[in-house]
Amino acid sequence: MPRSSRAKTELTQNKILDYIKEYIKERGFSPSLREIQDHIGFASPSNVKYHIDRMIQKGVLSGESSIARSLTVIEDTDTRDEDVAGTSALDEEEYLIPTVWVVRARGYEKEWSLNFVSQGYVGIDWGMDEVNMSMMTGSDEIESAYRKLHPTINDNRAIGAIVGQIRNFISDMKKGDYIITPSADDQLLYYGRVTEQNASYSEMSPYRNRREMHWSTTQLQRTNLPSFSWNRRTISEIKGQNQRNEFFTLIGRPDLVEAVTSVEPEKTPIREGSYTIRSMLQEDVFLRESELQRMLSALQSKKNLILQGPPGVGKTFIARKLAYVLMGEKADARIISVQFHQSYSYEDFVGGLRPDVSDDQQLIFTPQDGTFLKLCDRARNDSDSKYVMLIDEVNRGNLSRVFGELLMLIEADKRTEDNAIELQHQRNTHGDADNNDDDGKANKFFVPENVYIIGTMNLADRSLTGMNIAMRRRFRFIELSAQFGERRFRSWLARTPMPVRIQERIHSRMRALNEVIYEDISLGKDYAVGHSFFCPSEEVTDWEEWYKRVVDYEIRPLLEEYWFDDQKKAGEQADSLLKE
Repeated sequence: MPRSSRAKTELTQNKILDYIKEYIKERGFSPSLREIQDHIGFASPSNVKYHIDRMIQKGVLSGESSIARSLTVIEDTDTRDEDVAGTSALDEEEYLIPTVWVVRARGYEKEWSLNFVSQGYVGIDWGMDEVNMSMMTGSDEIESAYRKLHPTINDNRAIGAIVGQIRNFISDMKKGDYIITPSADDQLLYYGRVTEQNASYSEMSPYRNRREMHWSTTQLQRTNLPSFSWNRRTISEIKGQNQRNEFFTLIGRPDLVEAVTSVEPEKTPIREGSYTIRSMLQEDVFLRESELQRMLSALQSKKNLILQGPPGVGKTFIARKLAYVLMGEKADARIISVQFHQSYSYEDFVGGLRPDVSDDQQLIFTPQDGTFLKLCDRARNDSDSKYVMLIDEVNRGNLSRVFGELLMLIEADKRTEDNAIELQHQRNTHGDADNNDDDGKANKFFVPENVYIIGTMNLADRSLTGMNIAMRRRFRFIELSAQFGERRFRSWLARTPMPVRIQERIHSRMRALNEVIYEDISLGKDYAVGHSFFCPSEEVTDWEEWYKRVVDYEIRPLLEEYWFDDQKKAGEQADSLLKE
């Protein structure tokens, strides 16, 4: 396991252990797996069980301890596909709709079953065992290395097929994907799941270029997958919906059958006028259906959501689309969009005294509602509909000053008249019979249940301060990341007139640049460069010139800001995107 993955695992397990200890201290008994899942943010309780088992194995927990004993009472809460650690070894919800790959040994099936399945990995060779392909970032680099090692092979078509399969193995396979491989007699099928996000390189030969796996201890009968067409390629993706559903049903994952079906938009027409997650998937949102469902669920339960991430990952774009999904239609009239900045105030957002002109043309100051209160009034008078406040760059404002008393009122469980409070802003209720009663409630205010807040937050701006604990407790946070090399973004670029060479250049070079940014101790993942820089919004006639303009006028200035104290490095990294 790479050092970063090991550190992440240890951090997660420490969080679990601290939560269990604190829970027992307060209540006298241990939490359920489901409670730990909710606290840590796992996709399912079996993720917790996986880490508990690992801690017992390492001796951090005793199998006879009260903690372990209490937790094992409900071990069977969610154990489907547990044999391959399909859920328990993977702790990210984004992998709930995995890709299915077939990897054939082509004459070495017996060796595979002895080595790969027993030792927990799958590897490739193609005469490149001495080359660490896990560090390669695109087809050009893979092809160059292959041709160097095989100078006598001149069949461009064959080389292209091999390079494509190596790229599948190195770049396209992701943590959580399934791999199926036939046995020596072609009658049995071994299957398992990829347990690490990136490929690795081992000092042990053969098959040094590897994917870490958790193989099932049982095999499938090939005859039980009648719809599968078995080609002779070493690596191939199972793309057919019927084939994937057949496999997921056979291994006892009906939840994935439903998920695969729902993500095929062309199979089930969308009702005219409605807007769903499938509508988002059709509108250039480069995320998995499960990721979008996770966002929607978080928004529906918490009512306040922040999409955070580096520049160019589509935060604002996705926020509005998510609002449409929440409302079930594109109803811009029920959305108010604002952008916070350092001068944005309580008076702008909630309300306060504003200059006005009296009937006799004198300058006066009158109490006026801000944008959020106006939205709340409209929502209160239309309780059957959902209303959304979109806040762009939420962390640019002085949040405590902007929200004021709303910090309490926006909480999901405080949105009732019983929790109404009198605002600092004295609302002008003159002429409003509903607000002029005799029991002192004229200036009492609460946030209606049908009002939702979606904010976006740029993590890469050094001039901004983070959100305080009080604000963080009232919002759910979803992190977005750059999609270079990811399947959906690849597919979208492939549908444009952009030449393939430029597509591959974007994927490989931008991933390499982001790796440099990730590893820089002064930057990190919050400073990654997003994919939206390379989503052309107008017709392009000269793609080479377009690519150069994006790098010189958008990416280069950003890098110069990142490495403001090392302009040479900024220039070198920008130039690396333009090298021939």
